[in-house]
Amino acid sequence: DSDAALGWNVGGGLQYDFGLGPWLDIAVEYQTISNLTTSIQDPNDASKTIKNDITAREITLKFGLIFFLGS
Repeated sequence: DSDAALGWNVGGGLQYDFGLGPWLDIAVEYQTISNLTTSIQDPNDASKTIKNDITAREITLKFGLIFFLGS
């Protein structure tokens, strides 16, 4: 068995200068990984394990400030 699985992600964001120096940075990212093998114990028989393929999905929100340092 391999622990590797294929997936993909897509992301986007924006930066906004609100006039006080730093810029506001907002980003969102969506990621999915298909056919991850997981196993759990059978609740009726602890000596048995149940294997199942799942698809993991994740949404990430990122917020930040960008400061520009002059020389």
